[in-house]
Amino acid sequence: MEILLSKTFPEIAMFVEKPISTSAVPDVLACGQFLKERKHIVSVGYMLRYLKCVQMMFDAQYMELKRAGKKSWVGRI
Repeated sequence: MEILLSKTFPEIAMFVEKPISTSAVPDVLACGQFLKERKHIVSVGYMLRYLKCVQMMFDAQYMELKRAGKKSWVGRI
């Protein structure tokens, strides 16, 4: 599907959710090489919010903001 998208929309950036593919490994590698040669921007999504350590980190950030009287934050984690 990604190769078809690439040929149809050559300037497209792609966001791919996991699982990346259910195809055979050689097919996936060939697709990756094709996209690399065409210089596509490809990003793979991963839902971190379900990891306990990430939940604890955000809880700690929230408590720190609440103590400081702020409603939100902008910056790096």
